[in-house]
Amino acid sequence: MGDRISRLTNTGLGKGIDMELSDLASRLSDYLTSVTGSAVDVADLHPLAGGASRDSWAFTAVHADGTRERLVMRRDLATTMTGSALTRAQEFTLMQAAHRHGVTCARVRWLCDSHEPLDFPFFIMDFVDGISIGRKVMTSPELAAARTALLSRWRANSHASTASIGSVSR
Repeated sequence: MGDRISRLTNTGLGKGIDMELSDLASRLSDYLTSVTGSAVDVADLHPLAGGASRDSWAFTAVHADGTRERLVMRRDLATTMTGSALTRAQEFTLMQAAHRHGVTCARVRWLCDSHEPLDFPFFIMDFVDGISIGRKVMTSPELAAARTALLSRWRANSHASTASIGSVSR
């Protein structure tokens, strides 16, 4: 793992955050251990492409009993692209409500709204296979059938879900 990315500073992979990859894995492990109440190791930690305003990392949480789960950590960057962007807490709340009401999205798991332990507020959610780069999702010919199916499903469920979700205050 350290050979693949030894340092995150100014590589574009860590969005300019000066932290060793092993340090990030260790801090994530400590956080997960504290919120789950049992030892959790972090494996296969790597940055996800496509996020211009947030720093997102995929990893595997290896629990003390041997179970493994793929997760994503999403945190703020040192700078924000716009002052009107949602905070991590607001994004967490919105995704939690959307998931609860049947919207296809990752299930959010834990929110840390302080600058500790990862230098910026963050949350952890389930990993979902797929493409998250909007341009590719909207234009790739191989995703045409998926776009049609999702649009049909969204239309069928949108009115009930939207009314019951409510709003997220700023």
